Parts: sequence; structure tokens; C-alpha cells
Amino acid sequence: MDIHEIHPVKFGGSPTDPANKILLPRTTHSPYTTWWGRVQNKLESGANP
Repeated sequence: MDIHEIHPVKFGGSPTDPANKILLPRTTHSPYTTWWGRVQNKLESGANP
């Protein structure tokens, strides 16, 4: 299991609020992490997420 931040810290989420965290199986967590990474890349490049 991995701890997933529902609202990532990079996007203003709390790193300490337990309500911002859920446990996800690694197979589920990985796609979410990939998706957020793509959102970040698009924002940094000026594209619409």
C-alpha cells in the first residue's frame, strides 16, 4: 500500500492533514501519480491540463 495525497502538496494540498491522505494499492497509486505528473508538465509548459 502507498499513501496518496488527494490534493498534492505541489498544488496546494496539505502535507500534514490526515484528511488529505488515503491508502492505495501500488497498482492504483501509480496511475494517479502519472496523471498528476502530466498535469504538472502541461501547466509548466503553458498548455491546458
